Amino acid sequence: MLDQSFSLKNFRRQISFRDFGKYEIGKEETEIITTLNEVVDKINKTDYIFTTLIQVEDGDNTIYSPANIEDEFALRKLNDNLKRLYKFKQANRFLIIEQIKTLLLEEVPMSIVKLDIKKFYETINKEKIYKKLIDDPLLSFQSKQILKNFFLLPEIVALTGLPRGINISAALSEILMRDFDKKMAQQVGVYFYARYVDDIIIFTFQNPKEIEKKANEILDSETGLKLNKQKTKIIQRKCRCIPICACTGICNCNNNCKCKYEDSEKKFFEYLGYRFTFSDIAKHSNYLVIALSKSKIKKIKTRIVLSFLDFIKTKDIDLLERRIAFLSSNFVVKRNKKQETLNAGIFYNYPHINEKGLIELDNLTSFLRKTINSKNHSFGNKLNAQISSANRLVLSKYSFKAGFINRRVKYFTPFEINAIKKCWIYG
Repeated sequence: MLDQSFSLKNFRRQISFRDFGKYEIGKEETEIITTLNEVVDKINKTDYIFTTLIQVEDGDNTIYSPANIEDEFALRKLNDNLKRLYKFKQANRFLIIEQIKTLLLEEVPMSIVKLDIKKFYETINKEKIYKKLIDDPLLSFQSKQILKNFFLLPEIVALTGLPRGINISAALSEILMRDFDKKMAQQVGVYFYARYVDDIIIFTFQNPKEIEKKANEILDSETGLKLNKQKTKIIQRKCRCIPICACTGICNCNNNCKCKYEDSEKKFFEYLGYRFTFSDIAKHSNYLVIALSKSKIKKIKTRIVLSFLDFIKTKDIDLLERRIAFLSSNFVVKRNKKQETLNAGIFYNYPHINEKGLIELDNLTSFLRKTINSKNHSFGNKLNAQISSANRLVLSKYSFKAGFINRRVKYFTPFEINAIKKCWIYG
């Protein structure tokens, strides 16, 4: 039987290493227990209600977060209860990429359908999910009360859908999307289906337009959500000399195919931070470039520039170097107080970049070095006034490609990571 209680025992399991930097939780065990006991007492009072939600604008989206530690832990435990009761996990992005790589290397004709759900969190039918959970006898009375109080927040009432940034939004959306995922994976001719939040990719032998149409129909009937037509992408790989291929397994047309690889005819799509570039012909499937997506490259470049802009204001060369090291290397993340760790960074976040895709990492290094040695306009003038030749040499030693290939690991404390990321918030 799942222990759904909002208790000290359960909260100790829910504690994250980031909590020590975000809240005044204490450092010694006795201080931590005292803080958590105070959280337990507040949440278990009959008149407990959520305070408010912090809102930060991120481009076209609003990102929400709990305003205090008790709201944070109440939502965290509710999220844990939902995940355990409904037995789901968010899709494994590393496994998805590995499977896509394997499929693209197969010498078979195929159609790839890439779909995006329009305004995913913003248009989810939260009332439908709420009713489903409130009516479910598996969810404890207190969990339902926490959920009810959360939905009564003025910020939530004002939303059509679910708030981005709140952990239970992912859990609630996964519960709603379960039947859609199952039906799409079972469609005739679909031999690979994956969804990561609002990004969907399908490999099929069927008419891709029909698969897209079916996806739109099922999505609407099961969830009320819509596909973003502007982000729909369909790619077909087949022989140019045999325009009509009816093969559904190993392509028998390959023996008669006279097509040669042509760089101008290559296909590409982006998914989960990667850009896949490949031949339009099945028999040349060995040409496959897996690189960082354009959006990820843009994000890293933006962070490089923001780091230097912040340095111009603060003159903190040590912090600037830590930021460049953080971007171009790898680092250890402590997940909780039990010292459980995981690796992250340029290699561990994007391990599927292949040799042909490393050129994009070289380009990032070139961008970094051009920024370091910039002499253009006011930015270059201000930077030149603050940075010494010795500092330039130190910063120029960092290489994204070397960080990836050598899997260089740097060690940062949680407080250092908070300082490093401060000037990048939503940038």
